[in-house]
Amino acid sequence: YGMNENLELEIQVPFVWRGGGVLDSTIDGWHQTFGFPRGGRERLPEDEFQYTVETDSDEVYSTTDSGWGLGNMEVGAKFLLDAGDHSSPAVSLVTTLSLPTANDGYGHEAVDYQVGLLASKRWQPFTAYGGVGYTVLGSPNSGPLRFKRHNLSAFAFGEIECGETISFLVGALAYSDLLDNAPTFPAYSVYLDTGFVVDLYQNLTLALMLRENPAPRKGTTDVTFFSSIEAAF
Repeated sequence: YGMNENLELEIQVPFVWRGGGVLDSTIDGWHQTFGFPRGGRERLPEDEFQYTVETDSDEVYSTTDSGWGLGNMEVGAKFLLDAGDHSSPAVSLVTTLSLPTANDGYGHEAVDYQVGLLASKRWQPFTAYGGVGYTVLGSPNSGPLRFKRHNLSAFAFGEIECGETISFLVGALAYSDLLDNAPTFPAYSVYLDTGFVVDLYQNLTLALMLRENPAPRKGTTDVTFFSSIEAAF
């Protein structure tokens, strides 16, 4: 919600679904065709949900529960620091509180805080934007898992208009180590995103994206398809 030309307030209440998906055979076939590592997929049933983490003390966190759940509510503010001009980007400061509203297994159990800087610059028909973020967790422990209390993240994207209603996006995002006691979890992760954004009607937009890890590391997600619909009021 725009309070004035320099301040926006935001509340997000996420409802999360998790399940087995339908792409296991497709992804495994892709890896076999091009000789990529199969990542142990051949040892597990296809298209079933299983989330397992083994800690350095041999404790195991595992769940096969699927379905819908309430995530963590987020309350945030965005402050415009510099509107930019023909030679410099617009720069904003963002702050977010993530509240422990999630159902068991769908989020964290304490208040987390994030602060970040965003920048964007437009050269018709191209737009570049990016940002950096710093997150502090209220409680680093969740069952046998011990999370890093301090995390860093960054992203950079480019968008080019392909017509009046369609834009093509490409970008990368990275974040630092999230778990402190899971040897198989990566020390950092980097992902590449590509996709399209389509203006459906006035302030309604549809995004269709593909995410891949260009330099696979232990424990990173292999390939992800995701979509979103956003309405601005």
